[in-house]
Amino acid sequence: WVVVVVVGGMMVERAEAAVMAVDLGSEMMKIATVLPQRGVEIVINEQAKRKTPAAVAFGADGERVFGDAALAAAVKKPQRAALFSRDLVGNCTLAQLRAQFASRKECETARAFRINDDGAESSAVTSFSAEEITAMLLSKAQEFTASALGADAREAVRDVVITTPAWFDAAQRSALVDAAQLAGLNVLSLINGNTAVAVKYAFDWKGGDDRDNETVAFVDVGATSTTVSVIQVARTGKKKDKTVVKVMHHECDRVIGTKNIDAALVSRFAELADAQRGDDAKHNPTVRIPRAMMKLAREAKRVREILSANQDAHAMVEGLVDDNDFRAHVT
Repeated sequence: WVVVVVVGGMMVERAEAAVMAVDLGSEMMKIATVLPQRGVEIVINEQAKRKTPAAVAFGADGERVFGDAALAAAVKKPQRAALFSRDLVGNCTLAQLRAQFASRKECETARAFRINDDGAESSAVTSFSAEEITAMLLSKAQEFTASALGADAREAVRDVVITTPAWFDAAQRSALVDAAQLAGLNVLSLINGNTAVAVKYAFDWKGGDDRDNETVAFVDVGATSTTVSVIQVARTGKKKDKTVVKVMHHECDRVIGTKNIDAALVSRFAELADAQRGDDAKHNPTVRIPRAMMKLAREAKRVREILSANQDAHAMVEGLVDDNDFRAHVT
């Protein structure tokens, strides 16, 4: 992911201060900074981690929490959390308007994040657009970067390079720029995630007299989509001292992603939980309890990560419903 900083480095001369590079995923975001005479530095969050969940949660007093704290808050009050905002940025396209909505306002209302206190219809509701939530995430990234630089956020970081999925169209890219501007950031460039990977690959590529070009497939399995890019790297010039990166084709699947695996695990966990709960589940099945489903979703992600390197894993959620613990063995 840090390859986006390569592009950020190319933009330093155009920037007035440090350049922040953000790999903005639907589930996670990663940050780096580029400074003249200091090079590339990876930015860590408050937990000293390189990855921060792209999540925002709101307290009853309007306080915002981000990252792991937001996910923890989402388990307790799912209706006060906003997740996967990137995938909704700029989604009110002409095609969608024609197919699903009568007007742009209707579309924007339908895709807004509706935040309330207890989920009841009588509760006060505050709506945020995907661009507003994304702006909050970028502002938090700006804070992390400023903290790493030991300076004021607004003064330390004003310019940013952001990765986008290959399937983002012009409207979505424009909306992402709008979100950055809401955060007080100047977007130097948007770059496709796989293209950024190819640029980094080209920097490290060892060509030779018998191999002046190479065609490579880059596969990115994200949380909500999968992208395969065919990219050609070539040496040009009389001395073969120039490297050219040519994107030949992007192919995207907007359905397949790790979220599908998580959803399958959550569905199975809910069935097993109902079996363990007995008669109580007949009147109040687990799938109808948002807080329990958020707990299962969190555990499903942990189990999926374990299964990526192991043949089996044990799932356990304490106090899933009415102090009933959930346990399962997954192979």
